[in-house]
Amino acid sequence: MAPRTAASSYFTSEELKNIRASNSAERTDTELSGKTKGRGICFYINSGWCNDVTVIQQHCSPDLESFIINCKPFYSPCEFASFILVGVYIPPQANVQDAQRMLADQILCVERTNPDYLVIVLGDFNKGNLTHDLPKYRQVIKCPTRGEKILDQCYTTVRDAYHAVPRAALGHSDHVMVHLIPAYRQKLKLCKPVVRTSRKWTSEAVEVLQACLDSTDWDVFRNATNSLNEYTEAVTSYISFCEDCCVPSRTRVSYNNNNKPWFTAKLRRLSLDKEEAFRSGDKDKFKEAKYKFSKGVREAKQLYSAKLQHQFSANDTASDLYTSRTLRRAGKIVADPSHPGHKLFETLPSGRRLRSIRTKTSRHKNTAERIAASYNKAQRNSADDPIFLPGDFNKCIVSIHLPNLEQYVTCPTRMDKILDQCFGNIEGAYVSICRPPLGRSDHNVIHLLPKYRQKLKREKPVVKHIQTWMKDSIEELRGCFEATEWDLFFSDQVSCNNPDLLNDTITSYLNFCADNVVDTKEVRIYPNNKPWVNKSFKHILNQKKIAFKQGDRQKVKDLKKELRCMTRKAKMD
Repeated sequence: MAPRTAASSYFTSEELKNIRASNSAERTDTELSGKTKGRGICFYINSGWCNDVTVIQQHCSPDLESFIINCKPFYSPCEFASFILVGVYIPPQANVQDAQRMLADQILCVERTNPDYLVIVLGDFNKGNLTHDLPKYRQVIKCPTRGEKILDQCYTTVRDAYHAVPRAALGHSDHVMVHLIPAYRQKLKLCKPVVRTSRKWTSEAVEVLQACLDSTDWDVFRNATNSLNEYTEAVTSYISFCEDCCVPSRTRVSYNNNNKPWFTAKLRRLSLDKEEAFRSGDKDKFKEAKYKFSKGVREAKQLYSAKLQHQFSANDTASDLYTSRTLRRAGKIVADPSHPGHKLFETLPSGRRLRSIRTKTSRHKNTAERIAASYNKAQRNSADDPIFLPGDFNKCIVSIHLPNLEQYVTCPTRMDKILDQCFGNIEGAYVSICRPPLGRSDHNVIHLLPKYRQKLKREKPVVKHIQTWMKDSIEELRGCFEATEWDLFFSDQVSCNNPDLLNDTITSYLNFCADNVVDTKEVRIYPNNKPWVNKSFKHILNQKKIAFKQGDRQKVKDLKKELRCMTRKAKMD
C-alpha cells in the first residue's frame, strides 16, 4: 500500500499490468489538485480478501488529496463491523494546518456515521502529523520511508495494530514500500474465561430447603439481636447458608462475550427470547421475536451513534487524554515519598481517588453562576417541562442564584454533610432516603421516592349524564314521534308568524321526548386536555382510533402525520 502509486512517472505499463492481475483498483480524480504530474491516490485491494468495496468520499484540492473507501472483507474480527481506509496525500508546498483540519473533519464525520467501523488512515503526509488534531490516533510506521525521514505514515485507533517492515521500492519510486504485518490480537482471545456458578433449583432441592427452614427456631435470631438491621442480616445470612447446603450448584466456564459496545442487557434478553422461539418451532412467535430483536438493534445503534457524536463534538478524547495523564502523574507523586509534593496528597478511604490537602484554587469560584445560567437556558427552551439538577455540589451554593428551585435531598450523603443534592422546579416532587454506599464509595446512595401527584389525580372529575342510544330506545322514540299530533304546533297563529319561535318549540319537544324515552348514564370526565386541543383535533384522534381498530395501516399513518402537523401548528400559535 503506497500513496500515489498510480502516477505514470513511478510505474511502467508492464508493472501496472502485473499488479492488476490479482487485485482491484480504486482511485480518485485529480483535476482540482493543480499538479503538473502524477495521477492522484489509488487503492489496490486483493480480491481474495475483499470484493465488497464502496467509495465513501473523495476530496481533491491544492492542500489535500483524500480518498475514503469502505471494505467489507469475507472475514474480520467480530469487534470490527467493517474497515474504512483513508488514503491521504499532503503536497510539500501545502498549508499543513488547513490540510490536517480538513482531514480531521472528514474522519470525524465518517466515525459519527459508522461508529462500529475501524478507520485506518495512511498515505504520504510529508510535513503533516495527524496526532495534533486527532490525539486518539496512533502512528504505526516507525521506519524511514524516504531517506532518513518518515513521510509515509499510517494511523489507527488500535494500539499495536501493525508492525511496519520496510521493503524495496516499486519501480522508479523514491519511497520505499512499507509492509504492515498485523500484530493485533482479537478481543476474544485476550480475555480469560469466566468461571460462573449457578444453582440447580430442582423440586427435590426445594423440598429439602423447605424442610430445613420449617425446622428452624426463628426466636433464636430475634433474641440474639438488638436492632432490626442486625436481625435482618442474621436471618438473610442463615437463609443463604441453607441454600448453599441444600441446593446443588453447577460450575460452567464461559468465555468473554463477543458483544458490540451497543449490545445492552435488553438486547441480550431479546436475543434469548428469539432463540427460545426458534427452538419451540412456532413460526409466528419466532417472526415476532425476530422483529423485536431487529428493532432493538436499530435503536441501540442509534443511541450509541448519538453518544459517540456527542463525545466527538465535545472533544472528549482530548479531555480524557488530559485526565489520564493527570491521574498517572498524581499516582507517581503519591508512590514516591521523596517527591516534594508527596505530603500534599492523601488517599481517600476508597483508595481510588486522590485529593490535595492544601491546594488553593479558584476553579469552582463561578460554578454556581454557570449552573444557574445553564438552568435558565434550559428553562427558556422548554418552559413547561420539569427540570432537575442532581449531582455532587460539594461547597457550591445554588439556592442563592436559583431561589425558585426546591432541594429534595434532606439526609446526609457523606458523613454528616449534604454534598449530593437534587434541585427541581416541582414543589414536593420527591422524598429522600439514605442507603448504604456502593462498593468502596464514601458517598451514600440517595433513594428519591416520588411524592408528586399528577394534576389529573388532584383535580375533581366532572360528572356528566350522557344518553345511551340502544335499538329499543330508538324504536320507542320513533313510536312516540309517530303518535304526536304535529298540526298542534302549526295551529297557533303566533308560532306560524314567527319561525324562530316555532323552531324552538319543536326542538324543546324533541328534547323532552328524548329525555323521557332514552336511558342516561353518569360519566366522570377528568380534565386532561391541553389548551390547544380543539374539536377538530379530537375528531381526527377519534378517526385514528377507528382506523387502528379496522386495521387500515395506511390511514393510521396518514392521520398520525396530520396530527403531528396540527400539534406543531397549534403549539406555535
